[in-house]
Amino acid sequence: MILFIFLFVFPSIVFLLGTTSYTVARKDVDINDIIGADQGSQAIQLSFYATLSSYNYLTNDTILRVLNGTDFGGGSLNPVEILLLLGEYELTSSSDALKLAQMVNKCTESGLRVWIWFVYDTVLYGHYPSFQNYQHLPEFKQVFDNWVQNYSLNIHGILFDNEMDQVIVDTDLSDIFSYLKVILNYRRTVQADWVNAVNMYESVANNWSAQGYEIGLIGMEMTLSDLKDGDPDIQQLQGIVNNPPDMWDRVGFMLYRGCEYHPTPYGRDYLYNLADLHKKLYGERAVVALGCMDYAAYKTVDNILKDIAILKSLNYSTVELFEFRAFYDAFEYNGLLSILNSTLNGWKYPRFQINFYTVEYLLRSALMLADLFLDFF
Repeated sequence: MILFIFLFVFPSIVFLLGTTSYTVARKDVDINDIIGADQGSQAIQLSFYATLSSYNYLTNDTILRVLNGTDFGGGSLNPVEILLLLGEYELTSSSDALKLAQMVNKCTESGLRVWIWFVYDTVLYGHYPSFQNYQHLPEFKQVFDNWVQNYSLNIHGILFDNEMDQVIVDTDLSDIFSYLKVILNYRRTVQADWVNAVNMYESVANNWSAQGYEIGLIGMEMTLSDLKDGDPDIQQLQGIVNNPPDMWDRVGFMLYRGCEYHPTPYGRDYLYNLADLHKKLYGERAVVALGCMDYAAYKTVDNILKDIAILKSLNYSTVELFEFRAFYDAFEYNGLLSILNSTLNGWKYPRFQINFYTVEYLLRSALMLADLFLDFF
């Protein structure tokens, strides 16, 4: 019962408070008072997630010439990185495989580094790389390697978007006690084969690294505090494999303030606190993904700029935005110029407030306590 309270009741109450207009307590703090007026103006690398739906944008010379800085005109711009989604199901279609290859080639010919993030055939394996499909990873690697070789592609890195098992996603949440029983039982299943799963991820990552790729992670926020205490309790509960942290050249987390599945935006204190923790844990390897573009908190360019300013203030060297087509459809060419300008050395947003809410601290405390209690079950 104690575990139930800390795993579900306390976080659920806090979540409901945090997603309504009700405020337990709040303090407004100016960003410059937190970091000091001399911080947050360094250059930063911008990375855009993209999918096949961005084909017409990322094969367009006008857009590519601003992304690589040729026609930017606002200063010395680091060429944007493209994080391109590769679906296993797309490689079974010769036309999709060709279009994705054309996107890679157009970007790299324009001087943009391309990373690949991948998902599986959902029907057969579950959508995202996770515990339940870890044995499929070598098979996917072979299919991926063949695609790269067939089209003579120059890819900079591979990004693991490791998320929870489809088994957990599909579990009915309407009966919370039944759900608790399911995930605790599932954790035992995961624990029994955990070492093999981790070894598989590490082996494939090392093989890709030996082929010359950088290896990155884009993880779910719930595992961030889990990694802090050095054990995989929360990961095993959900079937998420982010361990071992030392195998990632780039450690990213999705600190999404809102998306189609979460239309009520989290506050900036959520971003600041978790990004601060993440940076302290992983230093120069730390990367934050902001999302989703044109949803919730990011319906305006100005809100995106403020959150980039927060990450610059915390000395991040890279910020990722999810994702390119949604951004460009909403904010177009001038919006893109504004975002690119924010990545330059010397750019800094004018003073603005961050509202710090007590509920955000309570939620993080509840998750850490839940993680602690799992050590005894």
